[in-house]
Amino acid sequence: MKKTGIGWVFTFLASCSVAEIDYGFQIKGDEPILYVEKYGRGDAVVVSNGFLFVDFKYVPAPYTIQRVGQAVVVNGIIVNCLYKGEIHENYERRVIHKFTDSKGIEYERLSDPHPSSNLKETADIWVGVLAYWLGSDPRAVFLSKARFIALRSKQAQKPMSDAALEKNLPKILTVFNYAFLPLLKPSLDAQSDTQAVELLKANHAYKELTDEDFFILSASIRNSPELKERIRAETSTPQQVNP
Repeated sequence: MKKTGIGWVFTFLASCSVAEIDYGFQIKGDEPILYVEKYGRGDAVVVSNGFLFVDFKYVPAPYTIQRVGQAVVVNGIIVNCLYKGEIHENYERRVIHKFTDSKGIEYERLSDPHPSSNLKETADIWVGVLAYWLGSDPRAVFLSKARFIALRSKQAQKPMSDAALEKNLPKILTVFNYAFLPLLKPSLDAQSDTQAVELLKANHAYKELTDEDFFILSASIRNSPELKERIRAETSTPQQVNP
């Protein structure tokens, strides 16, 4: 990953090691950490509506949302349910443990479920949820692991664990298109990147976003021809407001 004067640019190498794969990374789909042989692939859902931002960088539509192994992937980018621990067959079911207390009475109890026990089902649920957010009532959806952890940790007043993250969609916010797009358009006409950032900050009262978030978002808007065309096209016609 390298930083330029206008934002962050990811360089994904085909030789990425398992340890380097994380949320927001582009994948080939055969990485061992995904456990594709074990869990297979879910049905792909294609959505043309909405605007998806991963780590505040725009992901071009249409969106192919799918469970690949145990992870949720959009256009080849991992967005959640990435379990990095080793998964063994015998950990996926709860085992009955028998023990005898000091009085000689025998008891049985089920072991705690392994953290990976329902990753597949959780991922399939989040595929449907993300498709609904983007498609049924078009919205701008922001996903960011780093910001999600920061927000949740602040709310809980303690660090968020990896285990807690694995079964959450790292959503920062969702905004209906009719409320979101008109606020983006002024930044396209700004004379400088600095002015564009200030316009975004003035028009967006989102406490969830930091100055760096606005900087990355502004760069993404101003430097993506596809996004600029979509914004101009969708703001030139009346937006449908759902009752």
